[in-house]
Amino acid sequence: MPLGGTENVTWFVVEGAEPLPRGKEPVAEDRLITPDYFDAMGVNMVSGRDFDATDGVDKPPVIIVNETLAKQVFPAGDALGKRIRRVLDDKDWRTIVGVVRDVRGFALETQARPQFYHPIAQSPGEEDEMAMVLRADAAALPSLRSAIQQELKQLDPAMPVANFRTMEQLVTIAVARPRFITLLLALFAVTALSLTVVGLYGVVAYGVNQRRREIGIRMALGARQQNVLLLVIRQGMQPALIGTGIGLVGAFAVMRMLASQLFEVKATDPITFGIVAFCLLLIAFCACYVPARRAAKIDPMNSLRCE
Repeated sequence: MPLGGTENVTWFVVEGAEPLPRGKEPVAEDRLITPDYFDAMGVNMVSGRDFDATDGVDKPPVIIVNETLAKQVFPAGDALGKRIRRVLDDKDWRTIVGVVRDVRGFALETQARPQFYHPIAQSPGEEDEMAMVLRADAAALPSLRSAIQQELKQLDPAMPVANFRTMEQLVTIAVARPRFITLLLALFAVTALSLTVVGLYGVVAYGVNQRRREIGIRMALGARQQNVLLLVIRQGMQPALIGTGIGLVGAFAVMRMLASQLFEVKATDPITFGIVAFCLLLIAFCACYVPARRAAKIDPMNSLRCE
């Protein structure tokens, strides 16, 4: 099944291609299916046709490939009608009759690999262990399991039914590890951000308190509240700007370590980095604004009299 954590791969050769040494042939994930499998799984056809009841053992062998295999092996886009053969399992060439969208067979963090599908009717004896796929409404799920078990029991009492799961459950299992890692990283990030805000606020507030006499003198000599406000914010934001710049450089350097945990997001996505930097600077600004506002309201006479 897709995202099942297992794979069945095999070597294959292309008709008319230059022969390669044994074991050096291209490799693809091998899937044995019945007609209408793609409809049940919601996998769209890119070109060509799906298998049907006429693709029997007495008919010419056929095969369907995914987009990745078609692009890698047939870059000119002429996969339909070409013939390939599985090195270990096939004696005859199989004609490509369709190309389907890529499916992540092993895991989400693994890029789509070359895959091909061949009909079970033309591969007798290969169906050692099969997975049955049913498409149903969510409301029917509670009663679906017992109905399937009863139906299969009537067909073959000795046939066991195990690992009854919905596709949502398969996806949940597939993303459990990266989701846990993401949660840990988020907790660490929130903790680091909280410490940064508290520390920056404390440093700026302490600096304002230590400079009450200086601020009082500035205001007594004609400095306006707006000037004092901008002065304190500018001096408080300097370490935040420097730290954000250093952090962005360091993040670009170490993001390759996290690339395997990302799904359809680039490790150096500029939008993500921009949003994070903006949010960090906005929070730093808020942390500086409160003590700066307090400094701007200092009464110069009271400040000088206290000093």
